[in-house]
Amino acid sequence: MPLAQRRALLKAIVEPVDEPVLRYSEDFSFGADDLLKSACDMALEGIIGKRVDLSGRNNTWIKLKCRRRQEFVIGGYSEPSGSRTQFGALLLGVYDGEGKLQYAGRVGSGFDHATLAAVKRELDKRETQRMPFVREPQERSRTPVHWVKPELVAECNFAEWTKERIVRQTSFVSLRDDKPARQIVKEEAVSAKRRPRRRRRPARPRRKPRSKA
Repeated sequence: MPLAQRRALLKAIVEPVDEPVLRYSEDFSFGADDLLKSACDMALEGIIGKRVDLSGRNNTWIKLKCRRRQEFVIGGYSEPSGSRTQFGALLLGVYDGEGKLQYAGRVGSGFDHATLAAVKRELDKRETQRMPFVREPQERSRTPVHWVKPELVAECNFAEWTKERIVRQTSFVSLRDDKPARQIVKEEAVSAKRRPRRRRRPARPRRKPRSKA
């Protein structure tokens, strides 16, 4: 049966129960865009939806993810593995309040062949033996890592920051040359409802024109 009919039957079964073990989830009378925005404002990972007029197991389920976006300093890269060329992933960082570069995770997706080659040329110009991060990244991968001078800035989108201050599900967008690496810090999302209101200056009284004698 279509999902809408199944939900109607479920509601008739669950709601009359005084203390139900399961709670019926009401329908949302919002569009997908508004619903996704609400989920993102609550720092959720996203929403999953399904067409109500279809039945059975099919591919009509949709997954809409909340994505964040900001710049990171590139502090190194891992060697490629498998069919990958140029490099495996970029090691990312942000500066803290004391001006120290803190490791923030890695990004290995979002590259095409041309971008891989272009970024690798910039990495080669800045390769160094000195690790730029305050502490060496604790990575699960055993792929060898190369360090670079913290001069390149990468704009990435990602799902969220973990409690360890590491970004998850990161995807590369582009290199940025319009923002100095030393200005890159962890950005905090601010709800539009909490933006401080600008104080309006009182209007100055108009001067009366002087009359000529």
